Amino acid sequence: MRNRSLSVLGLVLLNTLLCCGQTPDAVLTIEPNWSTFYIGESVTFICDMNEGEETDWSYQINRNGQGFIPYISYKSYRLDRLYQSGEYHCCGRRRSSDESKCSKTLSVTVSGKPQIF
Repeated sequence: MRNRSLSVLGLVLLNTLLCCGQTPDAVLTIEPNWSTFYIGESVTFICDMNEGEETDWSYQINRNGQGFIPYISYKSYRLDRLYQSGEYHCCGRRRSSDESKCSKTLSVTVSGKPQIF
């Protein structure tokens, strides 16, 4: 009976490790944390791979499914003038292997500056 209890406990622990030990997907955040910007405002895209060091990865920012910012060495990229609305996501490629992963999309709306009468 005791051996059976230890076997069950071992399976539970192994299942917990396999389930919860996986690294989460990449996460794209923007600073400032808004969803609507005026034309020409600046924004910083931050792509977090949630594992390893920043230097372990190359980063790419995509808009509407296409490469917007090519692979760069830093997870943060400041865009001084935002002009286009779109669905943005980031992808990272590990430098030491073929592993890559991408974030979910963030919807960003860009509109004209309000008129002052």
